[in-house]
Parts: sequence; structure tokens; C-alpha cells
Amino acid sequence: MALRHRLTLFKKEKVASNAWAFVLEQPEGFEFRAGQYVRIFDPVVGESVFRDFTIASSPQQKDNLLLIVKEGISEYKQHLLGLEIGEKLLVDAPLGRFYIQDEDRSSLVFIAGGIGITPFYSMITDSIERNLSIPITLISSFSKVEDMLFFKELNEMEQISNNLQIAYTITQPAKSSLPWDSHVDRISEDLIKEYVRDIYVPTFLISGSPSFVIDMEDLLTSMKIRSSQIKVEVFLGFS
Repeated sequence: MALRHRLTLFKKEKVASNAWAFVLEQPEGFEFRAGQYVRIFDPVVGESVFRDFTIASSPQQKDNLLLIVKEGISEYKQHLLGLEIGEKLLVDAPLGRFYIQDEDRSSLVFIAGGIGITPFYSMITDSIERNLSIPITLISSFSKVEDMLFFKELNEMEQISNNLQIAYTITQPAKSSLPWDSHVDRISEDLIKEYVRDIYVPTFLISGSPSFVIDMEDLLTSMKIRSSQIKVEVFLGFS
């Protein structure tokens, strides 16, 4: 597989108050594991400036790649969000080892903060499309209701799967302009135990901002969960 590609932007759509879905062409032979990311170079500055974006689509979908781009004030984000349909982006081959390992057979608990949900959306979609029997629980936190990503899609998947349960929590419901009648506040020990019957069995995967990942690692450690049960993916460069 080529190490670098120029991929056409097929679609750009706002999917949350602060995030956009970018759909790029997927060239023939472009293989990746659910949870991996690609490096995208600045469309104006060139190869000296880049950011990494998790592929949110499933590897089983061969015709395009879905990326979620969070809004920001940096020149890079302004250049990226200013792209028009049909323009091309310079993209590196997939990177990263934050994915379901072939030897994984125990249950999985995904803990996501904000845009950190993207690798889990890819993993969940992939697991359903491949009819994997691994039990998966996703607990995802967003600041406001209008910031939520993949809420409708994941709840629809939960309805058709016997191995999936989904929980969203909102940390700032008073600042939300949309109604919400489910969990509020930060992810806590009580919330995890509500959805995870035996916390000492699953592998926990955490994804989100550096502060979120640190807080969740500390929480799991305080719950006496072994470090060997915990894997993390830190999202940098939110601006």
C-alpha cells in the first residue's frame, strides 16, 4: 500500500455544534484497522504542518473514509474547514495500534470523552458488520446535547445487537439548548458499575483529551482495575 495519498473530498457536513464530517475517497488497496488514524497535511501550508484524525468509518466500507473534524481557531483548522467539495488532501497511510486485537475475547468497555468517540464508532460498526460476539459497552461524555456525535447511529446499532450497550452522559445540561432526559454529570464509578456487571473482567479502552484520559485512568485505578486492563488513546491539538 502506498504510504501517501491525495484523496478527494466527497462530502462535508456539520454533524454537531462544533464538529464536521468529512468524507474522503478511499483508494483501492487502502487497508486499515478499526480505531486507526490518518495524518492529514495542511492544504495551504503543505507538509510542514499536519494533524492526525481517527477514521470513524468501518474497514468493511471500501468506497470512502469518514473523518470527524472538530472546529478550532488554528490556521490549520481554518484551512481544512475552508476546503471545497472536489478538492484534494494529502493523507498518510493509517497509523496507530489502538484497535481491537485479534486475540481479544473478553468483554470491552469503551470510555469516550467528546471527539474521542470516533475510534469507538469505527470499532463498534466493524464488530457488528463482522458479526463479532465480543460484548461491548460504550460510555460516552459530552459537554452539551448539541455536541453529541453518533447518538442516533449507535442507538440504532444497539437495537439490532445482543452484544452492545450504549450510554451517553452530558456534563453541562444547563448550557444545552436541546432537551435531555438521561445521564448527566461526569463519568463516575457509579455510572460505570451501572453498565458493567463485573468490572474486573473487561478490557477498558479510554479515548479523549489528555485531561479526560488522565481523569479516567485515575478513576479506574481507584476502582482497583489493573493497569493491564486499561488501554488509552489521547487526542491532541483541539485548537
